[in-house]
Amino acid sequence: MSIRLLGDRILVKLERPMTERVVEGHTIYYPEGSHGSSTELHSWAKVEQVGPGAWSKKGARRIPIDLSVGDRIMMTWYLSQVETNKALAQVLGNDKVIIRPEDVLCVEPSEASAGQPAS
Repeated sequence: MSIRLLGDRILVKLERPMTERVVEGHTIYYPEGSHGSSTELHSWAKVEQVGPGAWSKKGARRIPIDLSVGDRIMMTWYLSQVETNKALAQVLGNDKVIIRPEDVLCVEPSEASAGQPAS
């Protein structure tokens, strides 16, 4: 399946696929081997596609996303995203998710983007 991201969305492939677990009667989906608190997890992923960026408040220009395809990122994974993650797993496969820039904690640039000036 081919998709085109809109706005400030980022498609990432998790280094470890999602797994499911039942907690207090609810099935949750999260990356295997994630670590963090009971409501917020962190995991590594590789950027596969980057949207064009969000429009500025006045709508005059796009605000680009400072990531490149191939970058390795540490992302925040909120358990409140469970239903979205479950739906995405059915569409994209259980190793891909769509996130926003605010979910990215840090980046390990790919060889292709290393040395590129930040936009």
